[in-house]
Amino acid sequence: MPATEEMIDNAVECLNKTVVKLFTATPTTVRPGHASTLKWNVMVPDDCGIKLFLNNSPISATGTRNIEPASSTSYRLTGKMTTVQRTLGSVTVNVDTSQCLVQSVDEDTVRQMLRRVIEAELAGSPLSQRSRTGVEINRNGMAVKLRLRVAVPNFFDPDLNVNMVIAVRAVNHKVVVSYRSYSNDLDWPSWISGITLGASKFIEEVIESRIEQKVKPLILQKLQEQIDSFLRLIPSTHRLHSITTEADEIRGLVCPTA
Repeated sequence: MPATEEMIDNAVECLNKTVVKLFTATPTTVRPGHASTLKWNVMVPDDCGIKLFLNNSPISATGTRNIEPASSTSYRLTGKMTTVQRTLGSVTVNVDTSQCLVQSVDEDTVRQMLRRVIEAELAGSPLSQRSRTGVEINRNGMAVKLRLRVAVPNFFDPDLNVNMVIAVRAVNHKVVVSYRSYSNDLDWPSWISGITLGASKFIEEVIESRIEQKVKPLILQKLQEQIDSFLRLIPSTHRLHSITTEADEIRGLVCPTA
């Protein structure tokens, strides 16, 4: 049932009577990999039915939580009743990266590596490249584009366009690479009016055996190996804190362990 005007007025009154007796972060500034403790104590009016949230996560009126933010983060304490909500308080935990180092892999290095890998993998197969592998790195990930042609026995050769976007992240101080998106599309000459069953089956088998089972996992494997090789150059006193894709590079933030 939609909230009535009386229900909304009552919610506003209840939220206005809600008092935050304590909401702190200790400490308010941490180094990467270190924790801060959030502590709160909220006095909620009886019979109001107010629900409390910490950054959209349900909480009780009194509690603590240890947090380890990857970057400077604000935490909001919110009260909700029916369709009405009110921000009761907020604290910010700053992450000090002043002692951290940046280790990066540039786009051209990744591009040249992937071109060598893909050219070697496609050699001797029914797949040939119409143009060299395209690689572009930005904040949305790493876009890899394959522009191929399928040599179909006793039939016309269609174009095959493979597009993928790869995400890079740090999990437990280690690099993880994965596909954010993937697609492959066949492009036949406009004058072809029909495709034989044999040709269709042949193309499906080529895509499955060469692209799905070999090229896709190989790209992730080689990219992982290349990033790991760069990170091995970091001092033994540091470890990986975060890794992101930025304009023209993969950028790792490595911070002191102590």
